[in-house]
Amino acid sequence: MGKRKKRDGFLVPFTGIENRLLDSPEWKKKLTPKTKEIYILIRRKYKGDNADEINFTYKEAKANYDISQPTLRKAIRTLAETKIIIIVKTGGLYHIPSVYSLRGKFWGIYDKKPVPVPEGK
Repeated sequence: MGKRKKRDGFLVPFTGIENRLLDSPEWKKKLTPKTKEIYILIRRKYKGDNADEINFTYKEAKANYDISQPTLRKAIRTLAETKIIIIVKTGGLYHIPSVYSLRGKFWGIYDKKPVPVPEGK
């Protein structure tokens, strides 16, 4: 049997979500199924070193996942209000994408890097 080539350090690409997020009251009671789906799609863009630089555009959501702009906006707002994600930079003007950070309330406790401060605060 031949060796399998690793991609990004893993044999199979996957999207990991911590159990403490899945067990939290925020996940269980405050998020709709669509908001959970959008979080998983945002989390899918995490590659190990870009936790504070996640871009997920309206255009991408519509083209790849058939998610409307109002649905995505509401989900992002809910995820930010529950502190699951942080909106680092708001976009929109001149086609500049918003930047999100996954290092919200449920990010790994072993991370020594300071949490980013949202723009304008």
